[in-house]
Amino acid sequence: MHIKYFKNNFSDVKKILFFFLIIFAVIIFLIITKINNNRIEKKYNNIYQKSLIFEKVIPSLNSKLFNFDLQSSQMDSINNMQYFIYTSKSDSTGINDIHRLIKYLNSFDLIIKYNVLNNDQYIIKILSKTNKPFVIIKLKISKKVEQLKEVKGKIALIIDDIGYFDNDLSDSFFNLPKEITFSVIPGHRFSKTLARKINKLNHDLLIHLPMEPLNYRGDEKQYIIMTGMNRNEIENRINKAINELPQAIGINNHMGSKATSDLETMNKIARVIINKELLFIDSYTYNRSIAYKIMKKHDIPTAKRDIFIDNEDRPDYISERIDKLVQLAIKNGKAIGIGHAKKNTLLMLQKKIPDIISNGIIFVPISEYMQ
Repeated sequence: MHIKYFKNNFSDVKKILFFFLIIFAVIIFLIITKINNNRIEKKYNNIYQKSLIFEKVIPSLNSKLFNFDLQSSQMDSINNMQYFIYTSKSDSTGINDIHRLIKYLNSFDLIIKYNVLNNDQYIIKILSKTNKPFVIIKLKISKKVEQLKEVKGKIALIIDDIGYFDNDLSDSFFNLPKEITFSVIPGHRFSKTLARKINKLNHDLLIHLPMEPLNYRGDEKQYIIMTGMNRNEIENRINKAINELPQAIGINNHMGSKATSDLETMNKIARVIINKELLFIDSYTYNRSIAYKIMKKHDIPTAKRDIFIDNEDRPDYISERIDKLVQLAIKNGKAIGIGHAKKNTLLMLQKKIPDIISNGIIFVPISEYMQ
């Protein structure tokens, strides 16, 4: 009887094991299928991108559409990258031609990164869907760089909230023109790393110093400046932020609707930073802010934000706000805009910056704006 019971149970165990083995095999099959599909999709995307570049982009660049001559082309078979070096055809070739080309490249379904090496050289990288560069175009414009006939206005653009992540999005922001300023929140995982990156790429860097808002929820406890703090507490927190981000040339407030409208708190902050040789930008998060007024009273280099460009994370909204920033710069001669490290903000800036510059508006670092 015991033997029969054991045999019956053993048979059941075998059935259960067989069932789980079938499930395991199905899961493995699905995983392998997905991996293969991803490979096929990546291969197709790469083929499509290369076809687009070598059948449309490069022929256009070689044509009379743009004022550049191909000097050399080289294939790096190890890294699977193609290099093209172009030089300007004449002294009339200049900045506008560069921005016209970038605008043209952005019209395709391509991932583009561009950067200025110096006054007469641009690097344009075309990336695969995996964010690996596979075409690099180096453009050398005439040393007699074309100057804009008339500067209609200046824009200082600050990108806030840097420090939360270090990825392709942040790198793409840093590849915007070097005149863009970045503001790093101290105390986050990537704050120090990103500050070093920003400094290496010659962007101006600010400390995005947390300050008490009207409805404080307990955020940024290590560095936040609270109303009611004595001067020593405020000085210790500002010094800690400066020590973490020594590359910073100034400070702008993160949040701060309560702190920036508090006379005693702002006077304490001003007395701390007056000897630090730092500028102060009032992010103007609250219409009762007195930060700009107090800094000016203490003879600290200061300015006030004119427009937030991305309070709403919608491309159409961001585009309209950038246009308004441009209009303000034309009207007043200069303007300060603040944006944030968001995908839609990046896409709109990449799309609109070339046109803005071509129309006589120049971007300047915040340090130059203050001169």
